[in-house]
Amino acid sequence: MEVIAREASALRVLDISGCTKVRVKHMFKAWNSVIADAQGSTALEKLYMNDHPGIPELLVYSTKYRHFSNLKVLHMAIRDQGVLSMYAGLGPVMEYLQRIPNAQIPFPGLIELNIDGVWDATIASQRFESINTALLISRCRLLCSGLRRLSALDAAFVGAVLLHASLTDCFSTLQKLHLTRAAGFDSSMLWMLLGAHQQLPLVSLDLSGCVAVDAPAMAALISRCSSLVHVNLSQTPADNTVMAELTRIVSADNATGLEVVVLDTTDITGAAARDFASACAKCYVHTRNNKHARHVWRLSLLDIDNCFSIGSDAVAIVRDLLSFMQTRVLAAVPS
Repeated sequence: MEVIAREASALRVLDISGCTKVRVKHMFKAWNSVIADAQGSTALEKLYMNDHPGIPELLVYSTKYRHFSNLKVLHMAIRDQGVLSMYAGLGPVMEYLQRIPNAQIPFPGLIELNIDGVWDATIASQRFESINTALLISRCRLLCSGLRRLSALDAAFVGAVLLHASLTDCFSTLQKLHLTRAAGFDSSMLWMLLGAHQQLPLVSLDLSGCVAVDAPAMAALISRCSSLVHVNLSQTPADNTVMAELTRIVSADNATGLEVVVLDTTDITGAAARDFASACAKCYVHTRNNKHARHVWRLSLLDIDNCFSIGSDAVAIVRDLLSFMQTRVLAAVPS
């Protein structure tokens, strides 16, 4: 840490993912020794500490010290939950957070956050309680206004109240929202988040496994996201109203989006899938014949696996319509 501290003024990127012997409190102590003002900030813009047991300490210390106030990208995904068994529990950290006077937003300029698995940290260590994990993220106001890219895969154990509180400030600025298996994310919450927003800047959307969000709420969300490129609504109640909105995006003038659409294990029917494929074929021909188009748009992937309302005849038509743009179609017909 002393070596890193000496480079504090110039260091822009730091990756300590999996480095379990690098203690976060020692990192702050090292930086305190080279920064004249305890509230001074380093030049660090990107921090990667995936599978690191010091994640809770980082969040709490950052509400007291401004060393990471210039941070733009933070990845602290938990893919190996055995790492969390090294942690002694969140109780002392939560108590310390409550004693910090005027706790500040730790990363006010953050634009990209990856917390995959952090809201599902219950398997390997009961001491790293999922309820307190969600509460810690909410109290540290980690999902601040201006956030553009959020990945929170396997968010199975975050409650509705904390999830809503976390998403409220950043929802209108998100370009990427990957929130999967979130049982606490339901239709009423999505309607509240949508509010009066007529247009949202979402480019990449993954709500796979969010079974509590109904089709009308999903359709309303997609209707306000005309710039979508990547959509994954697998294992959700998505139906033809959702597919109709996706078809509308493809059919719009100067459409250049929707390169990946994943709708496996949904309630889409064969008729809706055919209409969507037909719209994609027309869009492809239009962009290919447009001399002023910057690039020829094509749908690279359509996944409609295990959709019980799509028969073999409809699958054959979809494959035929999309064949000349070399779209990869995943469409195993359920027996």
